[in-house]
Amino acid sequence: MLREVYLPSLSAWVLSSLKVAVGFAFTGAVVGEFVASSRGLGYLLSFAQSTYNARLSLALITLIVLFVLFLFFLFGKLEDRLLRWRPRNQGGF
Repeated sequence: MLREVYLPSLSAWVLSSLKVAVGFAFTGAVVGEFVASSRGLGYLLSFAQSTYNARLSLALITLIVLFVLFLFFLFGKLEDRLLRWRPRNQGGF
């Protein structure tokens, strides 16, 4: 029962949660750099904002969003590959 029901169910939950958590973790790292760092994207964003460099600020925000979406896509593909046994949703929801 454990191997056939509980572990596959648990793995589906863990992988889908990991897909969302990875984006939050990266965003949290950037916010940490924004608050207390001397390097990184967060520091560069803080510097761009303090010097009123709107173009660099928007470029960095766009870069961060695109990277988080890329991570979400990669972990979605990993989830699809590892959970091949799970049936696809055929309905409209």
